[in-house]
Amino acid sequence: MFLRLAALLFFSLVLSACDQSARTLALPADFYPSALAIDPVHGRYLVGSFHNGEVAVLDRTGRRLGTLRKPAPGERVLRLRVEGRTLWVALPRTIEAIDLDDPQRPRAVYRLQASVHYADMAIAGDRIYLLDAREGQVYALDHAQRVAYRYAALPERAARPQPAACLLSDETAEPAGALLLTPQRDALLIALNGALYRLDLVSRRIEAVRMHLPMTHVSQLLYRGLHAGRHEVVAIRGMAARTTHLRLDASFRRVLAQESFRVASAAPMAAAADGARLRLVLGSLRHHPLHCGDGRPNTAIRLVSYPSDKTAEAWRLAAARDE
Repeated sequence: MFLRLAALLFFSLVLSACDQSARTLALPADFYPSALAIDPVHGRYLVGSFHNGEVAVLDRTGRRLGTLRKPAPGERVLRLRVEGRTLWVALPRTIEAIDLDDPQRPRAVYRLQASVHYADMAIAGDRIYLLDAREGQVYALDHAQRVAYRYAALPERAARPQPAACLLSDETAEPAGALLLTPQRDALLIALNGALYRLDLVSRRIEAVRMHLPMTHVSQLLYRGLHAGRHEVVAIRGMAARTTHLRLDASFRRVLAQESFRVASAAPMAAAADGARLRLVLGSLRHHPLHCGDGRPNTAIRLVSYPSDKTAEAWRLAAARDE
């Protein structure tokens, strides 16, 4: 009973923190955000569009400053990553690099094969790891040499069938999956189809990570730091309108604690680490085409901080599970 009350109190604090720091972004209703990154030098938000492939630049108040990547009909931004002064943009068939100090000259690094339908990317030096969530494959791309190859195959049960058409539109659902490069850069944590895997980048060995409960619809994994010898990771689960907080052992082989919380009034479409906080872009599951929405004009696009500093300790103490 005490744990349940503590969890409810924590949940209220989280929602309160989100509401207090929520900002409406100056983006059109049909922008449909699908990716978020932060320019650490200039402190700007970079938001990618699932509607037209645009990458918009906004200041900390949510005011629009300009565009890093111009809109193009039919293009979709799937993921944004900042590494040094380069913004990496993942499109359905292309990886692009944009120099944040010279944004007028973006360059395409590699054009992916048409058969690859990836969900996420992780960057380690000159190598980019790509997850094909539909086939359960991990690819490695040497962007200096512009050479890509299949790096590892997940167990057969991780692969998913071809997605069915959305009921409310002519779209097909993008397969959900996520990659996280460990702080030591020696392994990848992979979330796919309710399971979690660890891929050793030296031996290429894949092993299942033991969890308390399956974790479906994971679109991002974000590292939150090391506390008392345990790694803290947050999984963004847009289709489930939840975030799941994981505490893993030192080797990333076992989940020690797993707590899920619903996000109030909207679904998390994209997230990025911003110092001690997470920034989440919220949207409507009913309308967002990334999640089989009807494609109608969206509600106001909001950005929230989650959790705030004052709720971080309460999160670490919370033990309730909501799955």
